[in-house]
Amino acid sequence: MKFRKFLKKFANSILGNQKRKQYINIRYKEMESNNSIDKDLFSHHFNNILRRFFSTTKRHGEIAIDVLNHVWKKEFPWIHPQFPLLPAVLEKISEKQIRTMIVAPLWPGQIKYANKVNKNLKYLLLGWSHEILKPGTSLLKKNLKLISGKIYCFLMDGRP
Repeated sequence: MKFRKFLKKFANSILGNQKRKQYINIRYKEMESNNSIDKDLFSHHFNNILRRFFSTTKRHGEIAIDVLNHVWKKEFPWIHPQFPLLPAVLEKISEKQIRTMIVAPLWPGQIKYANKVNKNLKYLLLGWSHEILKPGTSLLKKNLKLISGKIYCFLMDGRP
């Protein structure tokens, strides 16, 4: 799926009308890529954006489960992991030297994480976490809250 079309689909799925227009129009040229986003990693059948997606559980139409053990090569995946998995995902990006789009918070308190994220010149502020993310059932059951702060979409490039 071409990048602009993908941005529209993503914006339609999570952002309100005002944020959607801002999201697509203001920063599109800054993040434009010649690659096509081909896989949605860390998704489920009810929230996947692309037809090809990986899930954490085997249910409906996913390619496979356990995405961290999957071989990532010659792909341009879309990654929106759960926050506790961010360090492992960033390590995998560096280790496999891949290029990807990742939705993640700017997390200045985590030095190793912040250094990897700060290497990326292309990013897009999506908004505050409480505005654009919905707490999952596991958070609600445990009476936990979403991480506070701003959520970004980063163009990560683990290639040397």
